[in-house]
Amino acid sequence: MAPQPGPEYFRRTGLGAVTAISLGLGLYTAVVLAPKSIPYESLGFFGSFLQYLTVNHYGKLYFGYYLTWIIHGVEALYTYKLAGDKGLTSSTRLKWSLQTLLFGIFSLKFLNAYQPPKPKRG
Repeated sequence: MAPQPGPEYFRRTGLGAVTAISLGLGLYTAVVLAPKSIPYESLGFFGSFLQYLTVNHYGKLYFGYYLTWIIHGVEALYTYKLAGDKGLTSSTRLKWSLQTLLFGIFSLKFLNAYQPPKPKRG
């Protein structure tokens, strides 16, 4: 069932995007904040690549990690304002902002596409 337009409009991010982003950001977090906890040998070529990045480019990984969260934070603030401009309730605005903080553009695209119902004249 599709979400109904109105002040409570909210649409969840798709399962594929949620899974990919959660795994990606989870691994990125582990690489940056706890690189010794990753079993690089068990990950084959990908593990060797991650270990190479961790050893030789840790500063760039560290910078990129925090830049990623800053970008998601800015997107979440923009989403909060955009949801308000579209006439959504405070609790719905908060849902949109939290979802966008976690999943970024994959959440924001649904809110951007949403057109609130026009008020009836009469």
